Amino acid sequence: KQWYQRRVAITAGNHDQTIPTDISIKNYHLLISPKDMTPLDPRDYIITTYTDGSKHKDDSTGYGVIIFLDKEHYITENYTLSKHHTVFQCEAHALYRASKILTDILSTPDSVEYRAIIYTDSQALIKSLQKSHTSNKTILMVHNALNSLSTSNLISVEWIPGIMATLR
Repeated sequence: KQWYQRRVAITAGNHDQTIPTDISIKNYHLLISPKDMTPLDPRDYIITTYTDGSKHKDDSTGYGVIIFLDKEHYITENYTLSKHHTVFQCEAHALYRASKILTDILSTPDSVEYRAIIYTDSQALIKSLQKSHTSNKTILMVHNALNSLSTSNLISVEWIPGIMATLR
């Protein structure tokens, strides 16, 4: 198995507001499955990604991303953010970084359309992306990254309860 790890610096953000911006045009799909509905099957997608953000008792924060390219190749990234980040911002940074990594991986000159699913356990994040406008800089950054990634790829972002990620 091949294993890659990337670490990147992300600017701390306790001033996360901007002027209201239109995010109604979405090239990507968002899904919050009811608890009794079967989530999308990851086998229907070529690339499966899981993201998570967290804040610990000592106020340290961070995020993690794991991207399964196939059964033997995957990429992980984890990073510690500042103690000023909220859990929501950590979750958003995880989705942002997943989008940027996937953009790097899936940028091919042969115009192949890839299908990728990104799982998050943050309903609040998906609900923020479902809105038609945002005044949150991080949400705008995530939206733009997902739209860019989705220009030539089929991208779905799905909410699953945190425990589901360990069951897949």
